[in-house]
Amino acid sequence: MEDKKKNPNELRDSLWASPVLFSTVASFLFVSSKFKDGQNLGELAWFVYLAGWVSLILMALWSLVTRKKPPIPAAPIGFGFAVFFGLLELLFNHEHWPF
Repeated sequence: MEDKKKNPNELRDSLWASPVLFSTVASFLFVSSKFKDGQNLGELAWFVYLAGWVSLILMALWSLVTRKKPPIPAAPIGFGFAVFFGLLELLFNHEHWPF
């Protein structure tokens, strides 16, 4: 077997696309808050969703500091999915908004 070296671009692309994972977990929490008597699960889902924005903001700042362009397939997908999911969940689950 070949010993494959880790490509630093893979990690960067994964961090740009990480809101997809956070949004998926948040959607499961939103759905389970509907079946359980759980205001707390709905609030937790919003915090999980907002945690997905942390990696996007940090990677955007890192790109500005290092003056590197964000990767084209991963960065727009991450931002687009986070915005789309946030608007969708705000439309359907606004009663759980914690702020």
